[in-house]
Amino acid sequence: MFYDILTIRINKNNELCCSRPCYDCLIKMKKYNIRRCYYIDINKNLIFENVKDMISIKFSELNLIKYNKIYNKSYTYDQYSKLLLKKFDKYVTSEKSLKLFIIHTFHQN
Repeated sequence: MFYDILTIRINKNNELCCSRPCYDCLIKMKKYNIRRCYYIDINKNLIFENVKDMISIKFSELNLIKYNKIYNKSYTYDQYSKLLLKKFDKYVTSEKSLKLFIIHTFHQN
């Protein structure tokens, strides 16, 4: 059985903001057979992607602390992002997902 999920983020001004899932969330979605993820993009549009094709190197500071404890390391956010990028090519399965990844990862506010 497959499921769809909707992710929403609201900032402290009660405005919608980008809610594209992070690396860890995507791993969990794939594990639990989430088929599609609907989220708010950087332009405040609701869009969806097939989870199996989604790519992310974003992660939370809390997860960075967790990984550093598990692996007895002291990675910075940038160092860990570079490690995830090294595995990047094996995750690219869709041109659409690649384009959305680039837009969301390298967009500057």
